[in-house]
Amino acid sequence: MSAVRGNDVKTRLAVATVAVTLLALWLGPVARAGDTTFHGPLTATSGSGTGRIQGATTGEDQGTLVVQGTANVHGTSSNTTFTIQRALDAEPDGVCDTSGGFVALGTFTTSSGGAGAGHFERHAPLPSGQAFDVLFQVVGTDGTVLESPCFTVTVK
Repeated sequence: MSAVRGNDVKTRLAVATVAVTLLALWLGPVARAGDTTFHGPLTATSGSGTGRIQGATTGEDQGTLVVQGTANVHGTSSNTTFTIQRALDAEPDGVCDTSGGFVALGTFTTSSGGAGAGHFERHAPLPSGQAFDVLFQVVGTDGTVLESPCFTVTVK
């Protein structure tokens, strides 16, 4: 009888784990006012491929912005150099204005299979509690552009 209960608990735990995972995927990109983290899809606006972008502000330099993040792509051209870049919008309203232009954060090169990932770190003189909107692009030397949703992020 106890073996059956043990299996029942394992089954319920597995079902709960799957449900939480599906809910997280369904919610999609995450970053709301007050969030110090962001993550979401990278979608092709030109070329091919998909990916993910994620990052977080850290408390490394209290009183300034420090962001560490990663972009990964797959289904893109092989052996292509990609530049991770961002456009900052000072008004944290969830609508990204890119009129200030994009700033390069780092580069990486895809494998022969068209996949790759790059890490970036950004330091800026923004005070703790300051919020802003940010839009990321991952741009390939072949003309591919993968773009993130607009995120609202708060300095830790």
